Amino acid sequence: LLICANSFAQISPQNKSNVQKDPYFKAVPATADAEKVKHIHSETFGVKKDEYDGNPVFKGNVVFTHKGSTLTADEVVLYSDDNFVKAFGNVKLQNADGSVITAEEMEYDGNSERGIARKNVVLTDPKQTIKTETLYYDRKTNEAYFNSGGTISDRESTMYTKSATYNVSSKMIDFTGDVKIDNPKYLVEGSNIRQNQLTNTAYFSGPTTIYNKENRSNRIYTESGSFNQNSNEVFLEKNSRIFYNDKILTGDKMYFHRTTGYGKATGNVFLNDPNEKRFIKGGFGEIWEKKDSAVISEKPYAVKAMSNDSIYFAADKIITYQKQDSANPLKKISFLRAFKKARVFKSNAQAIADSIS
Repeated sequence: LLICANSFAQISPQNKSNVQKDPYFKAVPATADAEKVKHIHSETFGVKKDEYDGNPVFKGNVVFTHKGSTLTADEVVLYSDDNFVKAFGNVKLQNADGSVITAEEMEYDGNSERGIARKNVVLTDPKQTIKTETLYYDRKTNEAYFNSGGTISDRESTMYTKSATYNVSSKMIDFTGDVKIDNPKYLVEGSNIRQNQLTNTAYFSGPTTIYNKENRSNRIYTESGSFNQNSNEVFLEKNSRIFYNDKILTGDKMYFHRTTGYGKATGNVFLNDPNEKRFIKGGFGEIWEKKDSAVISEKPYAVKAMSNDSIYFAADKIITYQKQDSANPLKKISFLRAFKKARVFKSNAQAIADSIS
């Protein structure tokens, strides 16, 4: 190692860099006092005028270090004037924060502290594994980025996307474009999703659907909201709909608990039941998916279409629920109950009562 270091020191002033850098490196200006990448070990070392523009090449169990990170590879070319290296074969970058990047090829710029990993790239840290073909990473901002398609996997889910930026410090993933989150119990499909890996929460800022894998017709749609995958709670803020048991609940702001099946909506609540040819409107609504029941309040009213007419209900509260048909246990009958100041209207009849069923 000592002989190798002395030989390198003797010829390094004669190096001809001529390195062609990706625009990603040129986006950050070099600093005069940047720490140099350091050669620690290699089995062989040499310089050929017709190879890599005469820059030194290290081969066999090569080790370089830079500011707490360690780069290992089968072969490394050092462009010392540019503080730049190119690594080939079994490349591994072990960072001080515990993250590890492996690839077949890698370029690293000691001035900007930026790197590009190519071919079978894998980034691992305690929270997840990222796999892609080209990964751009910035050690100063602690961000990794890819736009060639890739997957991000943790212990429970796998995320598929064309483009994503991952902040290694905050564990926040910013997806751009179409995203799919595949979990054994649910599937999320949407665009422009941000995922916090520390809290396991996804934030939606574009059209997004969460499918229940046991019954894909039971799903949630929103254009703005969040999904806490630990607690299974979904918070919906814009143009949202909850599809359950062939019914559709909408409202200005909504909430749904995927484990218990409880949901609620506030503002312009609309519960549509196409099978019963019935809808209910109000200011506040609650649903219980597993019981297949709902309560609508705050000036609610219901409309049910008949064969040649429609019937209207109004009350302080309107409840809908299901009961098994006594004649056919496999069939359920839907009931509606309006109570407190209940009123019913039809083209040829009207009534007022404390409650109407």
